[in-house]
Order: sequence, then C-alpha cells, then structure tokens
Amino acid sequence: MAQGQIVIPVNLHRKFGIKKGTQVCVCERDGVIAIKPIIDEHIRNIAGMAGANGKLHKVLMAGKAKEREL
Repeated sequence: MAQGQIVIPVNLHRKFGIKKGTQVCVCERDGVIAIKPIIDEHIRNIAGMAGANGKLHKVLMAGKAKEREL
C-alpha cells in the first residue's frame, strides 16, 4: 500500500455503509485513531447541529452527489 492507505475489513464496510469512494473522517480520541465514514446519516447529523433551516444539508448532499459522479 502507498500514500498511507489502509484496508478496512469487508464486515466493517457492510456494517457502516462504506462503499467505493466513501470519504472518511480520521481523528484521534484518547490515544486511539478513529475512522468515521462520512455517509448521509453523518451529513444529516452535522447539518442538524449547524441549523440553517436545511440549507447546509442541501449543500452537503449536493457535494456528496457530485463526488459520486467522479
């Protein structure tokens, strides 16, 4: 593997809805590396936290749709 790539086991792909092209958030929590997929549910959660009467959600979903086209 090159460029810091990792392999996520297929059972975790299925459990967390990770598909080819799914972006992930990598962060450190209490000395542990955490990987969280950025999926529609995650986008809805952060959009809800930000408010904006659904505008942020629409923008984020449009960006995600554009990524899927690539």
